[in-house]
Amino acid sequence: MFTLAAASAAVLAACGEVEIRYVQGPTGAAGPAGPAGPAGQKGTAGAAGTVGEAGKTIVVEKPVVVEKQVIVEVPVKPTQPKHAPAKAAGPAPAAGQATGTIRFMFRAGAEEKGFEAITKVFRERNPNVEVVTEPSAGGHESKMLIQTAAGTEPDLMWTASIGNLYDFVAYDAWLSLDDYVKRDKLDLGQWYPAAVETMREDGMLWALPLWSHPSITGLYYNKDKFDLAGLEYPNENWTQEQLLDMAQKLTKRGATAEAKDQQWGFRPLTGYYNGFLQDIWAAGGSALNKDRTQSQFDSAVARNAIQRVYDWFHRYRTAPPPEWSWGGSPESKLPQITLAMWTNGYWGWWGSKNWDFNWGVTQVPKGQGGTNGGMLQTDAIPITRRSKFPEAAWELHKLHSSKEGGLILNEHRLIPSSRPDVWTDPKLTAAEAHRSWHKTLLTAHPLEYPANLWVSQFEKQLTGAAHPIWKGELSVDQGIQQLTRVAANVLNRPRPRL
Repeated sequence: MFTLAAASAAVLAACGEVEIRYVQGPTGAAGPAGPAGPAGQKGTAGAAGTVGEAGKTIVVEKPVVVEKQVIVEVPVKPTQPKHAPAKAAGPAPAAGQATGTIRFMFRAGAEEKGFEAITKVFRERNPNVEVVTEPSAGGHESKMLIQTAAGTEPDLMWTASIGNLYDFVAYDAWLSLDDYVKRDKLDLGQWYPAAVETMREDGMLWALPLWSHPSITGLYYNKDKFDLAGLEYPNENWTQEQLLDMAQKLTKRGATAEAKDQQWGFRPLTGYYNGFLQDIWAAGGSALNKDRTQSQFDSAVARNAIQRVYDWFHRYRTAPPPEWSWGGSPESKLPQITLAMWTNGYWGWWGSKNWDFNWGVTQVPKGQGGTNGGMLQTDAIPITRRSKFPEAAWELHKLHSSKEGGLILNEHRLIPSSRPDVWTDPKLTAAEAHRSWHKTLLTAHPLEYPANLWVSQFEKQLTGAAHPIWKGELSVDQGIQQLTRVAANVLNRPRPRL
């Protein structure tokens, strides 16, 4: 079981410093820590040891320092992850006037102005409620975990379905909304059904959908480069073969070998959810088995999809170095790396006002599976279970997920909503960039995530494990072996606990 001591380690894991790795095998005896390294260097790993808290001991095998990451391997017996049974519904909350002081924490940055604008409307309509907004600049997920473990979490916290939504279901951190929906006779048909289902786990509804998108399926392109080459612009009927042909024609070597002096035909993204998982789905495969307890990266379909991403970098050489897409917005480097085509999400055009070229967007071609690999991702602002003013939090929660809230989000160039009446609003459909996404949203596959709810760690670990493949440091077969090992390490864990 994950104790509070282990939760502290999980906090560091969210910061990218510590990974908790569960391994099978006998526990070792306590051993001394390894010697400290010279100044500016790391010490060597100690022998197997123990860490304890208030008489509780967690046996730890092989603490290992890898670059800036400490991997703590904890031996456990292999378990079959199971969903906890749905909790019995209590009495419906009594309706009342919203009062009190509530705290709303969200990731600072692009979303901040949209959330503040909606909150301003709420304040004007609810003078008896004080809303304290808390934009978290850097380490948002870590702050969520730290405050929840300490019992100081806010009343509402923004999160994502590929972030901490499901992890915090396992932590019992969210307030179930089923009774509120029933009491207010709220029609859940206002939102896309798949988005509502994404908000359910263990038979309970944990949030109303805030916004949804079909992942990284946008094919953005530089019209000027197509015009100069006399080539037809991409369209939604393109095949994968046409994409490759155009990428090769638009790749041009520069006067020097420097990557910045080249013109690159096409750049794929290389993350897990926002990257190669979509290639697997487009090919007709899946990364997980039916009950979501084992990976399937070693299947023929998955291998071919991973090979296809690898080939953009190392066989066809139509893509810039993969690390140029890591740790920042690729679009900020467009003038330097001169891309002709690139993949990104719905948000990929928000910075277009700073581009000094004409551009367009369509959707990436479909694969052998008959889809372009779109997978529904949905963000939300769940109410925390220990909120002292859940009625006020519920009203603010509803406003953010309403049609009015969705249109306000769109005004601030954010993903507009999870609602048909927003996605089809004339204010939005007037934009070509928006229209290209709507069809894919409607056909996007439900989100695939581990049955044990270690979603954010699954994403982070697999994204990192794939980096050596894209860099050419591992062959595709070696990389698949690594992905399989890393996936098993996460999938074999018990559910997260605080």
